[in-house]
Amino acid sequence: MLRVVSINGRLLPMREARVSVAEGAFLYGEGIFETVRLYDGRPLLLQSHLERASAGAKLLGLKLPPGRTLEREIARLVAANRVRGDAVGRITLSRAPSSRRVAAARATRVLILRSLPDDLARQYERGIRVRTLPFERAVGPAAAIKHLSYLPSILALRAADLAGAAEALFLSPGGQVLEGATTNLYACIDNTLLTPPADGRILPGVVRRHLFSLGGEGLPPIKEAPISRADLDRASEVFLTNAVREIVPVVRIDARPVGGGLPGPATRAAQMAWRAFVAGLAG
Repeated sequence: MLRVVSINGRLLPMREARVSVAEGAFLYGEGIFETVRLYDGRPLLLQSHLERASAGAKLLGLKLPPGRTLEREIARLVAANRVRGDAVGRITLSRAPSSRRVAAARATRVLILRSLPDDLARQYERGIRVRTLPFERAVGPAAAIKHLSYLPSILALRAADLAGAAEALFLSPGGQVLEGATTNLYACIDNTLLTPPADGRILPGVVRRHLFSLGGEGLPPIKEAPISRADLDRASEVFLTNAVREIVPVVRIDARPVGGGLPGPATRAAQMAWRAFVAGLAG
């Protein structure tokens, strides 16, 4: 889908798209991004994504364009790439060259589209393996924003891939399970879905935000609570969420199966509730 990209509102063929080597993103990883799921070419929950991006832009001192501007640019990009079904959009903001850091600075914005992962349907149905790793994605103020300094997640995903897993889970020094390299975590314990609190140590996901308000047959209540590594071993079900994958079951953590090694009823109920929510927005 990378035939055409958008840079500062200008549509360009991928082969001609360029940004400066003096960009803050290239020099220091200084910038933020949002990954948005598109259904039939339309972005879902764009306003929620932009609210999170606004917090990151404020922290880094970047000017975020108005939502209506980004919405128009996404629509133009979708049309230019002739997207007819579901896809993934990415909005990247990087500190522009020579920008001052004292006041809110001009940002270079890049919008691209790509296809959904090839194995997403299989992940929904069969679940995935994950690997736990003894470090955190980020610490300090950066932990709660979707920033471009993505090396911890890249290293975690590489370690997971080498172990035959599809995702990695970060553990704090005290043994608390925080989040996935690209996902939020939920563990079903005593018929309650527990998810680590958004206390500044995790990235608060957009799906996570809306899942709290959903109801559905067979869906247990969702509660914020610390989750230890030992808690994962006694969980009857575990699943992960993000905007692209939606809700993915976890059937094995490290060398140990979760529950019976198959997606469980609470996970299936969450998947059904989310799909109903998406259909309601689309309708």
